[in-house]
Amino acid sequence: MDLARGFLERCYQPSDGPYFYQGNHTSRKNQVKFLSIKNLKSFERSKVGIARALLDNLNQNTTRYLRKSVKFHQSQVEQSCQLKLERTDAIWKQIAGCSINIYPQANDSLAAELANRMTAALKQSQIVQQVKVNIHCSRSSQSGLNIQVIRDTRDHAKYDHYEVGTVDRIIQHVTVEKFGAYQKGDEGVSWEPHDGKKSRDAATDPALIKLAQELCIKQDLANRQLTMVDAALARKIQPFTFYRFEYIRELPAPEVMVTKLAFTMTMGLVFSKKQVVLKADHLKTDDEYTRICDKVFKVLGSKKQKYIWDRVDCVVQFGTKQIMIQQFARTTMPDGEQIKKQLELCNPNKILSRKNAGQELERVRPIDADDEAFMTAFKQLQSVVAESPSTFNLKDLDQAARDAGLNPRQPGMRQVNQFLEAKASFTLKSTLQRNLPDSPLLGLKWIGLTRIEEWNGYSIAQYFVGANQSLKPDIARAVTLRRLLPLSYGDKVVDEVFPELAAMMSVEFVRNGQYTVVPFPVKYLREYWLAKQREHPEYRWKRLPSDRS
Repeated sequence: MDLARGFLERCYQPSDGPYFYQGNHTSRKNQVKFLSIKNLKSFERSKVGIARALLDNLNQNTTRYLRKSVKFHQSQVEQSCQLKLERTDAIWKQIAGCSINIYPQANDSLAAELANRMTAALKQSQIVQQVKVNIHCSRSSQSGLNIQVIRDTRDHAKYDHYEVGTVDRIIQHVTVEKFGAYQKGDEGVSWEPHDGKKSRDAATDPALIKLAQELCIKQDLANRQLTMVDAALARKIQPFTFYRFEYIRELPAPEVMVTKLAFTMTMGLVFSKKQVVLKADHLKTDDEYTRICDKVFKVLGSKKQKYIWDRVDCVVQFGTKQIMIQQFARTTMPDGEQIKKQLELCNPNKILSRKNAGQELERVRPIDADDEAFMTAFKQLQSVVAESPSTFNLKDLDQAARDAGLNPRQPGMRQVNQFLEAKASFTLKSTLQRNLPDSPLLGLKWIGLTRIEEWNGYSIAQYFVGANQSLKPDIARAVTLRRLLPLSYGDKVVDEVFPELAAMMSVEFVRNGQYTVVPFPVKYLREYWLAKQREHPEYRWKRLPSDRS
């Protein structure tokens, strides 16, 4: 990376870097952030900034070698859902008045130590006390809600102390190694609740909140009754049916277990399943599971490989209309050019002169504006510039403006910054984080339906699930797109059903305070299938030996 010029270069002789690694094929982790909007320098070293620089370099010689310039696929957000999520610690109200029994696996001191620490922390929680949730520790599971502390014994089934829950004994499991952050060689378990804030209330710890959420979901499954959503959302969900496809066998003939979830009028959960063989003669069977499997099979190009079926999240059915949700190897891409431009405008190290800045403000000043707060803030900023030294940087001007009472969060000053961003060569604060229709960060926040142009005007309906709050300055990963493919009634059914699908993703109890990337009933189907695999080990997929070389 040539930092002076801001470009990547191919190095035959190793330089001091920095170097960027894709994936984790060595011991060095991929530390390159997807996007950074802290400042111009950090943006240029992010993946979006690097991609923008690469495109600029490629397009310098486009006309000599290519018919048109290189660019990202064009897209437009056609529908957007911006529902606010409930506080995550509200989950404790869901189990108000209940008891949670925490117990360790037998004859393991580390599991016992972690169980005692969890019990003590939750007993001291004011939130847990307020909702009258009784926390206690014992040596075995009991009727009601349970948390079992076990050791991670993957690949050593004979040492597995995992206890399968029953209808009257709801059990969620945690391991000493993962939940307790224990590593071989440690003297003991040092786990303590942590919420990233000054509050030390254990009920605000994200990991403990997640445990409570999983217990509630498992309780719904055991009782076959949906209780985790309010009445308004329940009414939207009730007409829908969900199907998932679990690949269970590759040879002698590929087999898929089709699992189904439907809802009664009183929001009862109705699960069912059927094995379907992916062979032409078997797919002619006239039942709903085979018919839906046959449709998906054809849409997938009659592919039988497991990795193809693993990309199918579910099929959603509403009446006779069906939509397949499919994982897609594509992400949203912010407008790097616009982000760079805005970061340049508010670069705190940008040097300004009092004369030029004053003249520029006078030149762009609106002659007649109806907004009094805007005009007052603008004139006050002119006065601040007039009283500044002959030369100053933007950071000093921003501080002087704040000292004069021009808070960038106030409506008048917010409009001034937005105005300067569009009209002037500098602004005190970027509008990147604001929810504007033309925001270059579109696709990173909220839930949205988009159609990305592919070829000859053809477009594919896809959706993204971004952040539900203001974006952090550093964004580690891109937002992945998912494809919405109608199996009946054509593309118009996507626009009709998407608002309901978005509402089903606007819940906090699946991804612990974030939107879920698929409708939340899919989580119930997954948990139902995991329970069936525990009951029937033959359902667990294993690659069987074949005669192929």
